[in-house]
Amino acid sequence: MDLLGKSDPFLEITRLREDGAFVTIFKSEIHKNTLNCEFSPIHLTLQKLCNGDFYRPLWFRVFDWDRGHDAELIGECEASLKELIDQQGLNKTLIRRANADNSKKRDKSYGNIIFKSTDFVRSSSFLDYLKGGLQVSFMVAIDFTGSNGNPASPDSLHFCMTNPINNPYTRAISDVGTVLEPYDSDRKFPVWGFGARIGQGGVDHCFSISTNPSDPEVYGVQGILDAYTKIMRSGQLTLSGPTLFQQIITTAAAMASQPYTATDQHYRVLLILTDGIINDLNQTIDAIVEASFLPLSIVIVGVGNADFSAMNFLDSDDKVLESSKNAVLPVISCSLSDSANLTGKVISVGWRLRLWLKFLVKSSRT
Repeated sequence: MDLLGKSDPFLEITRLREDGAFVTIFKSEIHKNTLNCEFSPIHLTLQKLCNGDFYRPLWFRVFDWDRGHDAELIGECEASLKELIDQQGLNKTLIRRANADNSKKRDKSYGNIIFKSTDFVRSSSFLDYLKGGLQVSFMVAIDFTGSNGNPASPDSLHFCMTNPINNPYTRAISDVGTVLEPYDSDRKFPVWGFGARIGQGGVDHCFSISTNPSDPEVYGVQGILDAYTKIMRSGQLTLSGPTLFQQIITTAAAMASQPYTATDQHYRVLLILTDGIINDLNQTIDAIVEASFLPLSIVIVGVGNADFSAMNFLDSDDKVLESSKNAVLPVISCSLSDSANLTGKVISVGWRLRLWLKFLVKSSRT
């Protein structure tokens, strides 16, 4: 520790687990060469901070960062969330405990930490928005690339020689669509295909599969299955490639960008069914980031037994998703479903704690 000069302090928060062990739940930025600093506001969920227990002990430890060496403890203090809320502006002394094996040494104070303000707010749930009049619209995009296999072959993911058609795509449409359909107020779903040729044309990466090429909407999950069956048996569809998502996402984003007001709210969910690797990953990331400020969720369902691990790159829980324009995805929570290889942006639900901290260290180190 820099006893003769200024320190490089940072803050760690730990909490007591149910098994009696302590776990670190937060680590702040480092402030270089200072004895008096103010940490950035800390945002934590109530579950992560104290698992919903307002009386659970929390330890606030301030360390002195040292390049090439382990950080050294400056001091620590204990407080519960209940204490922080009840005593706004709470001032705690940072204590450095003496070695228990050395009775000649005493605990020493190495400064103070001031909790400027602490409060928590409830994030509205999806059901809260629905009760408030939010209209949810469900959109579907189906992968018709050649890697799905010849539809006449039983090994194809688009095998269509049974009546009714029963293949991995129809099962995915039924399974996911049945969950989402009740939330759609009018049950009219735009349905697009991508990665195929229609008639003698070139490869199309966003085409309507409904009976009306200019209107991609069908009614209900059964309408999706009927439109899928019709185009698969039309003789006009030729599976091709490559697998490109950008045009589908930008089309969905254009629909999601329609104006909304406090009395006319809408939220759209785009379901993409695909069998493999994305061939325009960078363009897809750009499109996702550009659409991140819109009321739009993107759910990607992997169909078949291919390796979909590369799609985990779109999960920005551990790493911020950044576009080629250096824009970043501000808030996204992705989930994976083992049964359907599902990944997507979901609405966050729960309590979020806003904790403002100010850290002051005494100039005198005695």
